[in-house]
Amino acid sequence: MNKIEYDKQVLWMQKVIGLASYVAQKYRYDILYYVNVLAQHTLFLSKQVRQLTHQLIQFLWNTREQQLIWHKHKDNDHNVLSAITDASFAGQPGFKSQGGYLIKLNGNIIGGKSSKIKLTCTSSTEAEIYGITGAIPILRDIQELVKAVTSSDLEIVIVTDSQPTIALMKSDDDKKFRNKFFGARSRRLRDEVEQMRLSVEYVQTEDNLADVLTKPLPVKQFLELTKRFIK
Repeated sequence: MNKIEYDKQVLWMQKVIGLASYVAQKYRYDILYYVNVLAQHTLFLSKQVRQLTHQLIQFLWNTREQQLIWHKHKDNDHNVLSAITDASFAGQPGFKSQGGYLIKLNGNIIGGKSSKIKLTCTSSTEAEIYGITGAIPILRDIQELVKAVTSSDLEIVIVTDSQPTIALMKSDDDKKFRNKFFGARSRRLRDEVEQMRLSVEYVQTEDNLADVLTKPLPVKQFLELTKRFIK
């Protein structure tokens, strides 16, 4: 295509991804991963990128009646704030990893994010640690907000499907850390867990809702996970 056609296609792509990003951030957390990946290619409009963008538009149109499921909270004296996290190792171009998290308040999803991890990770455990650390500032902000508007008790939970990451967060053995940078980040995460009095819970990979934020899943698995919070 010539420059005029290219500029026109780029403008169209930017408009589509901008609108899809707004919808994904507000209501449709199931498409966050796909929007994030396509946003990285707005200036590289190959035939495949345009085709996948059209497929995303078609999917949104076909599922336009779907909406988030929110349940009424019954225990007004106890609130639960949780972050469901996940990361895929070296699945992006340049061997970059993808991290993502869903934020829940009293069982209802109120936020989420899917993004490429900027630094190249050397293991799936390191990628998982990045995924968790990305959710910590959001948990801290919401914690302060909840404290400001209510005097109810607040429990904060991090949910992950990485047992090695949980072990590192609870370990005092410096020999488990491969280098200073990896060890410092792991220690920082442990310190934040202790400071904020976070609980850390393990979830089976097949039940991890954040899986939809980090990798393209088989249709059956994607539908099985997303129907738990969108219908």
